[in-house]
Amino acid sequence: MGELYYIVPQVVFALPAVITLAVGLVLFWARRDRLAPRARGLGVAGLAVLLAGGLADLAYITLPPADTAPLAELR
Repeated sequence: MGELYYIVPQVVFALPAVITLAVGLVLFWARRDRLAPRARGLGVAGLAVLLAGGLADLAYITLPPADTAPLAELR
């Protein structure tokens, strides 16, 4: 149950980025043929940055909070 108090706030914090990524993918997919090449490149780059951030958040959420345990013992 203790890990739940760690995971839930992290997931809630990551939700806006995941929602933005999903909406961006849908909008980009729907309008990809109308976009200029430069706008298409910027869209792909922006979505790639959001995806990288989402994957980093996922990696941070799945890591156990045991890394901070030695710091708590020092106090």
